Amino acid sequence: MKINKGKKLRARRVLIYGENGVGKSSIAAKFPNPLFLNIEDGIGDLEVDSTDVIKSVTEFTGCLIEAANLDYETIVVDTIDWLEKLIFEEVAKQAGKKTIEDIGFGKGYQAVEKTWKELFDGFTYLWNQGRHIVFTCHEHLEKFSNPEGDSYNYWTPSLHAKGSGCVAEWCDEVLFVRYKTNTIQKEEGFGAKRSIAIGGKERVIVCNKTATVEAKNRLGMPDEIPLSFEAISKYLPIIEKTKPSSVPVAEAKHPIGNIAGVVVDGSSKPPKQVEELIDNPF
Repeated sequence: MKINKGKKLRARRVLIYGENGVGKSSIAAKFPNPLFLNIEDGIGDLEVDSTDVIKSVTEFTGCLIEAANLDYETIVVDTIDWLEKLIFEEVAKQAGKKTIEDIGFGKGYQAVEKTWKELFDGFTYLWNQGRHIVFTCHEHLEKFSNPEGDSYNYWTPSLHAKGSGCVAEWCDEVLFVRYKTNTIQKEEGFGAKRSIAIGGKERVIVCNKTATVEAKNRLGMPDEIPLSFEAISKYLPIIEKTKPSSVPVAEAKHPIGNIAGVVVDGSSKPPKQVEELIDNPF
C-alpha cells in the first residue's frame, strides 16, 4: 500500500457565481492562460481566447475533446447554467418532446443528471492534466423555510437541483460575488428606528457558507475577500501542467470518458446510457 503524506498540489476546480455584470467572467479571465468555452456570448469585451458560441451539447463535448490537445492552463465554462439549458434542450429533443417536463415521471431530469456525469468525465480528464477548471454561473435567490424559526432568503447558483448538486460537489471552491451592502439606522419617531440598506460599488467574494449564501473553499480562504484575482491568487498552488495528450480528435479512443463517443462517432445522440434512461428509467 502506497501512503501519501502531506498536501497534494493540484489545479483548482472553481465555481464563481453572482448577478449579471458583477465581474464573474473578468475574474475567470485572470486565471493562468485561460480558454473560454463560450456559451452565453457575454465575453466580447474581454481580451481572452474563446470558442465560437456553442449551441449544443454535441458542440460542447467536441470542444472538451479538442481542449485536451491544446496548451491552455485554465478552461473556463461561461456560463454553466447556460450549458444546463443546452442539456435540457438535448434531452427533450432526443425524447421527442418540447421540454424535459413533457417527458414525464421525472425521467427527463434523470437523463439530465446522467448527462452531467458524462460531461464531468471530460472536466475531470482536463483537470487531471493539471488545468484549472472554472465555471461561471448566475445567482438564484430562493426562500428557505426554517423549521426552527423565521424563513429567509438564500443565495445559490442558478442551476436545477440535479445540476447544482453535481457542480457544487465536484468543485473545490464555490465563490459568491456580490456588491457589499451596508445599513444605517433611520429615526422613525417615538424612539423607533428602521434599518436602511445602502448599496455601493465595492464588490466582494464570499468564500465560506453563511446562513444566506452557498459557498465553500478548501484553501483556507477567509469568509470574505475583495473582488480581485490578486486576492484569490495568493491561495492558489503553483501547478505544473502535464503535456497535452496530442491525440487527434478523429482517432481519440474516448479520451475523456464516454462523452467522447458523441463527437468521435459523429452522432448527435446523447450517450447511450442517457438514451436508455429516457426510454426505460427503471
